[in-house]
Order: sequence, then C-alpha cells, then structure tokens
Amino acid sequence: MAALTLDDVRHVANLAALELDDRDPEELEALRAELSAILEFMADLDAVDVTGVEPTAHPFPMASPLRPDEVLDVVPRERLMAAAPRTQDGAFAVPKVLEGDS
Repeated sequence: MAALTLDDVRHVANLAALELDDRDPEELEALRAELSAILEFMADLDAVDVTGVEPTAHPFPMASPLRPDEVLDVVPRERLMAAAPRTQDGAFAVPKVLEGDS
C-alpha cells in the first residue's frame, strides 16, 4: 500500500468538509498517521480468508429483545380520568402548545 501524502489528507478532509489549518504541519501529520493506520487495518481485514463464511448482520446469535405481545390488565379509563388534574370531553386537558389562530 502506498503511503498517504499530505495532499491525500487535504483531499479527504475536503471530501469530509473538514477545515484544516495548512499552517499547522503537526495537525496534517497527525491526520496522515491516523488515516494511514485506518487503511492498514482495513488492508489487514481484507486479507482475512472468509471463504465459506455466510454474511451476517451481527456476529452473535440474537434473540428478539422484544417481549411477547400480551393483553394485560389495564387501569379503567374512569380511574385515569379521575386522577387527571383536568379533563375535557373524556380526554386529558392540557395547555395549548401551539401558537396561532388554531
């Protein structure tokens, strides 16, 4: 793999809409080193033989994190309405949150 140049770093930064200070060579060099390390890691991953390995969305078997959909006992509506500070036409009455004529 060819080494990244500072022009490569500037180009990638431009694509990512990052502002770089060209007057700070340490910043450019630090980014060049970080990008190079990332590309080397990707090259290492690319070298792994995955022949016969099925693509997966997750590396471990996953059980559904959702609980079963079961009908539960609910609090009667009248009891809920009785506990509300204000009701109107059988619903909770809350302060208006939109401004305007509506």
